Amino acid sequence: MSLLHYFGQRRGRLALVIAIIVVNAGLLTLGGIGSATALTVIVKRQAGPFFVWVGVTIAADLSYAVLLYFQTVQKTKLTQEIDTLIRADVAQRLGAQDYAGFHHETTATYTSWLTNDISTINEYGIGDLLMIIQQIAEIIFSGTTLFFFHWSLLVTVLVFAAAMVIFPRVFKAWMDRTSLARTKANERLVNVLEDMLNGFDTLFMTNLTKVLAEKIVAASRDVNHHYIAFGRASGAMYASTNGLSFLSQLLLLAQAGWLILRRLTPVGAISGVQYFGGTIFAELSGIAFNWREFRSVGPIMDKLASAGDKPVPGTPADPLSARPTALQLTDVTYGYADRPEKVLRHVSLTIPVGRKLILTGDSGTGKSTLLGIISGQITQYTGDVTLAGQNYRDLPQGALHDQLAYVTQEPYIFNASFTWNITLGRSVPTAELTQVLQQVGLTPFVDGLAQGLETVLTHNGTDLSGGQKQRIALARALVSGRPILLLDEATSALDKDASLALEKSLLTMPGLTILMVTHHLRPEIAALADQVVALNDINQ
Repeated sequence: MSLLHYFGQRRGRLALVIAIIVVNAGLLTLGGIGSATALTVIVKRQAGPFFVWVGVTIAADLSYAVLLYFQTVQKTKLTQEIDTLIRADVAQRLGAQDYAGFHHETTATYTSWLTNDISTINEYGIGDLLMIIQQIAEIIFSGTTLFFFHWSLLVTVLVFAAAMVIFPRVFKAWMDRTSLARTKANERLVNVLEDMLNGFDTLFMTNLTKVLAEKIVAASRDVNHHYIAFGRASGAMYASTNGLSFLSQLLLLAQAGWLILRRLTPVGAISGVQYFGGTIFAELSGIAFNWREFRSVGPIMDKLASAGDKPVPGTPADPLSARPTALQLTDVTYGYADRPEKVLRHVSLTIPVGRKLILTGDSGTGKSTLLGIISGQITQYTGDVTLAGQNYRDLPQGALHDQLAYVTQEPYIFNASFTWNITLGRSVPTAELTQVLQQVGLTPFVDGLAQGLETVLTHNGTDLSGGQKQRIALARALVSGRPILLLDEATSALDKDASLALEKSLLTMPGLTILMVTHHLRPEIAALADQVVALNDINQ
């Protein structure tokens, strides 16, 4: 990912902003020329020309002020459009990740990428690059004007300009290092904020809410430290280049005085040299500083690119080569890195299509891990898992997910409408949606909402009970039309009667293949299953 790539995608808006910047630089130059010429003619006591040049200066300054408004508006539009492009790219890259790849970083880290890092790109990437363009335009106009005052003034400017371009390079590594460290500190802060705020209830019930402030303050101090480190690096470069700029302006002023005394340039040149020389050296100093800041955005763009490769647009998931007849596990073994013993050991299991199988076992015996493998979330196992005779390792994840729906014990609820939470944005006929709501027992609840299915649910369903969230997740799975359902304690938050009714409804649906995990199997439910398997019996 390159910031210049995104500028290219908005080249029309960029060209407009640059055009306004160049015109404004020309107006500033015209104002400076007007002031210098007014001084020359007033010394000669030429009243008419004096007021003409004063009028030119006023017109140039007023025009600059008007164009500055349009420049600011267009720059803001360009910035926001590029922000959206970057966020879209990162989101697509994250969406193309597999389960393990996505969870390599926390959601707080990704949030930091899409907020804090975007803000840094705005300030030091987009803002600095446009400022550099403005500075170059002003330098060109100012240098041309100095040449017309006297060619030797431009030569002096070029000599000092070379020094000011070369000198800041000594700060590059320092700037890059502290910039990247600052973004990492921001990520840590967002992680701590999310962790502490999500854990408020736990801290509240244990009278440890003081930990909230302690952790946040500690993370904030970490960020402060890295921002100050970056400030030292940028401050050192800024102070050094500005010192060189001031020295250059004094020498240029002395040269202008000498030329005036020798009658080689008009008196107004003393004003022009101060104005244009100051502009050139200030902008050269700014370019050096802004360029280093702009370059410091590079590591951030590289980090965003680490989200993975973008998916190829319009490429559908490869379908299964044959119609599934069974889902089969053969000699599957898996263990977690932080545990000495394997949680699954040489597990073999066959689930014929259309059958209803219930998997039982105590908590911690590996039931959810087994569903994680079957769903494709866990991939680092030994042994084989096949669907329709195709090994999972050779099966595109998109093709696998077209065949199964996975309902967990604690499903996620989006901050979106009731309908969207069930359909996930897919087009579903109203009749089908209504039928599914009845099947999972949501109809009375939806009918009681003032806005019905258009009711917007809160982030992670904080306005819902655990049972309501599970019903929504089951409706989501049924509406998806997947022929295989993996249910991991999917009705555990419901009361006994509601859970029994819902499980009966699911297990009597024709055509569905169901693997249901539970550690509280009721006889009525066991009677509806084609097979009940105790995990301990197949986990060697």
